[in-house]
Amino acid sequence: RNVALGEKGRYDIKQRHDDLDTRIKASGIEVGDNFIFLNTKKCEKAINSLGYLDKVEVKRKFFTRIEIQLTEASESAYVAFSGNYVGIDIEGKVLTITKSSKIKPKKAVISGLKIKSVSKGEIMIPKNNGKFELAKELMSLLKTKGILSHTAGINITDVKNIYITLDTQTRIILGDTSDLEYKLEYTKVVLDKQPNVRGGSVDISNTENV
Repeated sequence: RNVALGEKGRYDIKQRHDDLDTRIKASGIEVGDNFIFLNTKKCEKAINSLGYLDKVEVKRKFFTRIEIQLTEASESAYVAFSGNYVGIDIEGKVLTITKSSKIKPKKAVISGLKIKSVSKGEIMIPKNNGKFELAKELMSLLKTKGILSHTAGINITDVKNIYITLDTQTRIILGDTSDLEYKLEYTKVVLDKQPNVRGGSVDISNTENV
């Protein structure tokens, strides 16, 4: 067996509840399995269901070994669901499901996004696909602008009055969905000029009158 690590980050056993041996066991691959007829897609799905991975590939290598390639994923935000915090990556894939009473979220919590169902390793199924796409767009833009890691909350309850709350308790009022990239670029400029501000709010819903 061989485990190749993906480019997005080194797989650190100490940071995860389950180690590489658990991933290999989850694959269902055992000594004596037929090399040719091994269902690699089924193996990938089984490993992926454990969460915390962005990409899983199970490959045959020159009739001598099975190679499992893991690319680590990281939580971008949380969404509340049935008494749990569901940790998702930037594409909405479910990485963790934890009782809300047991953790204090270290990433942004998305409010206003209702979930129909979740399954570890799979893209969550929302009740409103429009809001789901908006949430993904915001996470992506916030990450690109270097703001996501400092964001405590993303509120899309009212798509005409979107706002984010930073870890400094400063609220950034974005208004509707128009010009989101420009608004967040403007936000970054404002924050860079006021690095020590705590609390208060910045209304950037009208970029001509911030």
